[in-house]
Amino acid sequence: MRTALLIATDTYTDPTFRALRAPALDAVELDRVLADPAIGEFRTEVLLNRPAQEVRQRVDEVFATAGVEDLVLLYLSGHGVKDQTGALHFAATDTRHDLLPSTSVSAQFVRQVIDRSRASRVVVWLDCCYGGAFPSGMTPRAGGDVDVVEQLDDGRGCVVMTASTHIQYAYEPDGSVHDEAQPSVFTRAIVEGLRTGAADLDGDGAITTRDLYAYVYERLRRESPDQTPTTSGVVAGDLRIARVGTPLPAGLPDELRRLVRSADPALREEGVRLLRARTDPVSAEALRMLAAGEDRDLAVAAGAMPSLPTDPPPSPVFAGHAQLLRYAGGAPAFSPDSSLLAAGVTVWDTVSWRSVGPVRLDGNSFAFSPDGRLLAVDKHPGASLYSTASWTSQGQVAQPSDGHLPSTGRLAFSFDGRTLVRWRFDRPPTLWVAVEDQWQHRPLHLGRVLSAHVAATAPRMVTLTVDSEVQVWNTSTRRPIGTAFRTDPPTRAVALSPDGKLLAAANATQTSLLRTGDRSVVTTLPGGVWWQDGLAFSADGRLLTTAGRDGVRVWSVPTGRLRQTIDTELRDVVFSPDGRLMAGVTRNGGVWLWATDPDDLRPLPAPPPLPPTAALREEKLDAAGRPASVGAVSAFAVGFGLVLLIAGLSWVTAALALAVGLGSAFAVGGTVLRVLTR
Repeated sequence: MRTALLIATDTYTDPTFRALRAPALDAVELDRVLADPAIGEFRTEVLLNRPAQEVRQRVDEVFATAGVEDLVLLYLSGHGVKDQTGALHFAATDTRHDLLPSTSVSAQFVRQVIDRSRASRVVVWLDCCYGGAFPSGMTPRAGGDVDVVEQLDDGRGCVVMTASTHIQYAYEPDGSVHDEAQPSVFTRAIVEGLRTGAADLDGDGAITTRDLYAYVYERLRRESPDQTPTTSGVVAGDLRIARVGTPLPAGLPDELRRLVRSADPALREEGVRLLRARTDPVSAEALRMLAAGEDRDLAVAAGAMPSLPTDPPPSPVFAGHAQLLRYAGGAPAFSPDSSLLAAGVTVWDTVSWRSVGPVRLDGNSFAFSPDGRLLAVDKHPGASLYSTASWTSQGQVAQPSDGHLPSTGRLAFSFDGRTLVRWRFDRPPTLWVAVEDQWQHRPLHLGRVLSAHVAATAPRMVTLTVDSEVQVWNTSTRRPIGTAFRTDPPTRAVALSPDGKLLAAANATQTSLLRTGDRSVVTTLPGGVWWQDGLAFSADGRLLTTAGRDGVRVWSVPTGRLRQTIDTELRDVVFSPDGRLMAGVTRNGGVWLWATDPDDLRPLPAPPPLPPTAALREEKLDAAGRPASVGAVSAFAVGFGLVLLIAGLSWVTAALALAVGLGSAFAVGGTVLRVLTR
């Protein structure tokens, strides 16, 4: 049985407790969505403005009568206060501030009731405050410093989600203009996430406690940055809070999901109409799912739609290419509005292809902040920051010395621009967090990495360690999401889709697309990678490139179909946010561009031939004749971004070969020296 007890208090006899506008509406809206058989399937009960004894008794009864297989959800909205010992109490309508132990509902009582209950699955949502400062325009719900999670999360089989941390207030809308009641920020996020299905982050048709917290966290950080929801629990696995009716395919825009799952029939029909107008395979799959779903009106409407093609026409994505720089050596980056490209030692205008700004950039990689105001340039021992408005220096962030020689790295901003990540091959990653006007170093408890990737529009990052362990992280909390995993054969490269919902993990021969929520495999692409930075998603998440020995392949993410093959060896591929352009670095450090419209590259000179693929170079090497045996002297050295495979050569010969040029094969006395850029 699924039981939800919703307790809300907004009126108090003790004038010490300010009246609240939101709790009554909070309970009504939450009751509606949890009781909906198509969503929550809960048997709900609402207690509004009840005395403390009645609340305590009903809480005790609900948990005492629950069975082993039952799921019990307890929601409390109102004032949270503490007594002189620091113990937390929930204020009821008759609570007296000077008699908290006898006139309130203590957190200790709630925990004891949960501990005694036979229910193996318990969810607690607390929309009340634990103290701290609050911005103007919001009404605080309580005062005092209390950490509810510490007082509730050590109960057996209990997941607790709170509206804010122990040093913050939870906020309700001010309502000062029209004095219209609205749900609190926290509860509104829960209700909308459940009702629209937007909280189904992995698209599997179920909203779990983990899904819901991730959704609520992101909503609150956008709408009320000073309020940070928290979660804690001791339940193994995830608990399903709601289902979203007919599952919808991954990749469908959130706006369409909300329309199709709206409580308003007119909006649902509008969602179907918009799906019909689209010709992409994801929309076609959504119509098929709706036609087979339980909503009769939607099923009829979707079933009446003409069939749509399941695959896009077999046309290449890019129609032209050009060489921007013969040698740059670093990873390029587009600005958020696609108007600028940082590459080599300068920033380029992507229309005129002329350099802009007086700054000479000497870095190995670049990253624009999400708002486009900052450009980060990788420079040992950290990164230099520049204003894109004036191209003046905004300072430098440095990482603590690790005792290793200087080495180049890669940079990325988090989705909100508050975190800057730097990672280097065979070193632990470094994070800096923006605190007011300062960037402060923050540790990430992780060993040496091969690579990392940061999602563009979600607080997600994935890392790949030197022992092939893959881990997804929350960039806001710097905590791992789920457990780390390894693949067989070992993973060589990883990347996250812009929304953080899909994880691409590639080895030498194939690339798997997995849901980040449950690690389930969505599809497997028959193309692998040659480099640890050989994967890249387009800005809309609909394309994925794999850079392998036999060239660069461009895949359709929704269909898994190969869209285009580019016959060159490429790394550090990046798409422009508007989808017009793709940039990448060839093995000799040259920066090349590809465009959907060749006219976008017209200002650039005609390109020379593309460098060959690794496979083609191997064929030429075989044709030239490999040595019959390996000499007595062999060495393997890694340093300054190079891998040298030396067989039967003295160090003098090797040095001479390096002086002549990189990336070539030299036959000296019948012995071959191969130099591969890493």
